[in-house]
Amino acid sequence: MTDALAVSKLFADVSADLAEHAITANVVFGWRELAKQVNQGPGQANRVVFVPGTVPDGDMGKDLPARNPGRVPRPIATVAEIVTIEVWGYDASAPENELKQYEAARFLYDAVRAAVYRSSHGTYTIEGQNWVTEKTERRFGAAIRIELAIQAMIPDAPPSWVYAPQPITATSEDVIALPGGDEIACQT
Repeated sequence: MTDALAVSKLFADVSADLAEHAITANVVFGWRELAKQVNQGPGQANRVVFVPGTVPDGDMGKDLPARNPGRVPRPIATVAEIVTIEVWGYDASAPENELKQYEAARFLYDAVRAAVYRSSHGTYTIEGQNWVTEKTERRFGAAIRIELAIQAMIPDAPPSWVYAPQPITATSEDVIALPGGDEIACQT
């Protein structure tokens, strides 16, 4: 059984696809990543951020009936799980030229959309996409936000890590660490 979640798989696939196609954008994941400035890629900006849910309200998505119910583990439902992808491009050759900034963002957007398609064709829909326009003067590059809903299975089984055996490891010659952080003393 695989425990890969749809959004986790999409993130990994898009990251690998962009790298394979020599796109140097920094691809990052998480709610905090949007506000950061230290996670820019080479040439500044040049960043793709995956954020679970909608931004800023965090809507997770719609609950749908199970798909392909004959597989193992058996799906009990499907979530049209929303992930927001922010694509931020910047052209250093003309920082004040809005056409150049538009093009930088759009070229990166096109690469991201192609990577999403190659990863998850037929299992996602674009719920919305907008230019990020909160700042209109002295803006650094341009950014596009994509709200994507990807079909995510809810299985009728706990993740495999619930069943994974927990190793008991010795941390010293006379103490053994147990799962959960407890320790027991051993007589040697």
